[in-house]
Amino acid sequence: MHSAAYLFADDTKLFARVPEAAQTLHEDLDRLQLWSDMWQLRFNAAKCKVMHIGKNEVHSDYKMDSKGNRISLENIKLEKDLGVDVDDELKFKKHILIQVEKANKLLGLLRRGFTMLDSYSMSTLYKAIIRPHLEYGNVVWHPRHTGDEEQLVSSEENVQTHS
Repeated sequence: MHSAAYLFADDTKLFARVPEAAQTLHEDLDRLQLWSDMWQLRFNAAKCKVMHIGKNEVHSDYKMDSKGNRISLENIKLEKDLGVDVDDELKFKKHILIQVEKANKLLGLLRRGFTMLDSYSMSTLYKAIIRPHLEYGNVVWHPRHTGDEEQLVSSEENVQTHS
């Protein structure tokens, strides 16, 4: 195998620099599928996807065997991986948007669920229920752009004004 392969539980990722190694990636994908068939841990080709990371406009069509047929793998621009939404430009703007929306929904749920909250109780509930959603995986997606950071800060300010 010439491409980088990462395995975690039932998740497998195959990486290569394209277009230089496009043919190698095709071959390694076939090798990976032969290995999985040999060990009877078959991949579900319908669930396998391809993400082209970066601005390179050269996109290759990757195929896998599925029940005797050779099918093309779906090209995607966004994928959730271990709870973090990764896009094809590694900007994480969509991930931050999703997490802020989730935090705002949880905040609304807290406000509706409790008739009276003092600032201490609200702060405690925020730290226990809402903040973990905003901070999960931040080592990977930590905001690099001012707009993303402002979105997270405004979410936290929203809690402070309603406590």
